[in-house]
Amino acid sequence: MQVRDAAGATGLALFAAPLAVLSAAIVADDGFPVLFRQERVGLDGRHFELLKFRSIAPSSHVESAERWRVAG
Repeated sequence: MQVRDAAGATGLALFAAPLAVLSAAIVADDGFPVLFRQERVGLDGRHFELLKFRSIAPSSHVESAERWRVAG
């Protein structure tokens, strides 16, 4: 096992319980979905997809289905 793998496994073990509690709190407060997916532009203009915990409830089912894009 490499150092990087051990660090990842340790981080997952440390943060799994708090992330599960956060997910349950989001579901209890606003319902599903728990995660928000967004495309971002990274180093050298490379696009990547980012997953974040949702902090604001969508105002409608139509809004939650939209994929937001920011012109850059």
